[in-house]
Amino acid sequence: AGMEGGPGEIYHLGVEEEVSIRDLILGLGEALGVTLNLVPGELRAGGTNRRCPAIGKLRGLGYTPQVSLKDGLAKSARWYA
Repeated sequence: AGMEGGPGEIYHLGVEEEVSIRDLILGLGEALGVTLNLVPGELRAGGTNRRCPAIGKLRGLGYTPQVSLKDGLAKSARWYA
């Protein structure tokens, strides 16, 4: 909506809510209406146990998240299901 970034730039889209990968997967299972039994494994080299997109560049262009992570997962699950 009127935002214009630079050519070749990378912009992370999301909410700045830090969430563990475990909680992200469980939230997706909830959105899909399934109960997941996660078996934790070892973190691989270069892996991450959490996610939190850095959206500062987008905020500089006027972006503000309009959908919560939980609502976004639910909408995505409905679209793919």
